[in-house]
Amino acid sequence: MKTGVLTAAFFAVAIALCGRTAAAEPIDATLALSVNALNGQHETATGNDRFTFAPLPIAELTLRAGRNELRAEGLPPIPFNYGSGTNIDIGTRTTRLSVLNLTY
Repeated sequence: MKTGVLTAAFFAVAIALCGRTAAAEPIDATLALSVNALNGQHETATGNDRFTFAPLPIAELTLRAGRNELRAEGLPPIPFNYGSGTNIDIGTRTTRLSVLNLTY
């Protein structure tokens, strides 16, 4: 009798767990990529440099499961070169711009 009760309890737990698994919501994933234009002026020691158009690719990933959501957006490191000359004080400079934003 003890074996029958344990077997019945095992199957009851297995059926209950299978029911919960079948009712689970799938993970909804969304990926977006946009290219934005950077236009502006950068002040340097020797004057101003102007960017007329610099493409900025921004990626956005959203994962949803039930009431939970994870959102990540970012911009890969992009170098911008400005200035010219052989002197180190007024030579070419590089600025790297990158963005990473995570939200839960």
